[in-house]
Amino acid sequence: MYPKITLKIEGETPTVLYEPEDGMSRELITEHENLKDLFKSYVIRLGLSSDEAISFEEIARLATEGDGRFIESIPSVNLDSNGFDLKKALARQKEDIDNNRIDISQYSDDSSKEVLNELQRNENLDALACLIDTAYNIIIAKTIHLASELGILKIYLEDHDKNIRLVERFTSELTKEEIDFEIS
Repeated sequence: MYPKITLKIEGETPTVLYEPEDGMSRELITEHENLKDLFKSYVIRLGLSSDEAISFEEIARLATEGDGRFIESIPSVNLDSNGFDLKKALARQKEDIDNNRIDISQYSDDSSKEVLNELQRNENLDALACLIDTAYNIIIAKTIHLASELGILKIYLEDHDKNIRLVERFTSELTKEEIDFEIS
């Protein structure tokens, strides 16, 4: 059981804990980023909500309406930093998304304003889902890297926020990589 690595999400903030033995732990990620604040900024920029008090659950619900495969590549992960560097990575990913958007103005003659607005909303929901999936992929990749560096073969996920999308990604990626894991 020890040593172990735990990806811990509490208060919408991810960190990675290294526990060499029972009762001893050390944070390997010391630069913290709040996922809700980060995702909320994109929800507002994408025009999906103007509510500054939007809940993490509502952000997650919006993301389920989108297709996270809008852009399938993820930005490179800085393996040497003390954080996940999500803000920088998502800014780069948003740039890629913007460069790959369809030009809906080409449909302005054939479609009503309502249809164009719905097209735009759907594309923005896809962008949000892509950004959230990118953040989760980076968190998981960095966690796997840290475990590998320490020679730890089992990774624990302790998600106090009960984020279904993250749990699905975590399960999928670790299963694909044939890494033993446990979710609590």
